[in-house]
Amino acid sequence: MILADRLIPALRLATTVVTGLQAGVSYAHALQAPGKRALPARDLMRFQTEILKPYRLGTGAVEALTLIGALSLLAGHPDRRGRRRAAATAAVTAAAIGVWAVAIEPINGRLSTWRADLGADEIPDDWQELRDRWHRLHGVRLLLLLVAAGAAAAVPPVARPCPS
Repeated sequence: MILADRLIPALRLATTVVTGLQAGVSYAHALQAPGKRALPARDLMRFQTEILKPYRLGTGAVEALTLIGALSLLAGHPDRRGRRRAAATAAVTAAAIGVWAVAIEPINGRLSTWRADLGADEIPDDWQELRDRWHRLHGVRLLLLLVAAGAAAAVPPVARPCPS
């Protein structure tokens, strides 16, 4: 119990922070949307394939930490109320990862084949729709990750019995 007394608050803080950080990435993507709508196809392709390239490794590590933190809270919390909130954190985090895996990553896969030097006849016909869907999906992730961060922050400390 003493280990849980110290471990749960540390896990709660770490999970809240990394989940908030991941939400910040989706927020940054949302802030980019208006500027990207003004870009011609070639400039958007350069932005997506060259400028956003470092995001893959950096955000992948943080993404993994969000889920590990949520699952650790769930596995380690000795109280039923704490486990329920940790389960909510893990479920919403998993949903955000699911949005990425099922909907965003396939778009990323298509975008990764683009080059800024494509000829006009090589630019995909649906590039604007893909761009807009990518941003909408990141908006969905932002909302999910904000809920997950709030749920992580709401995981209660370990209840200690009152001395009699």
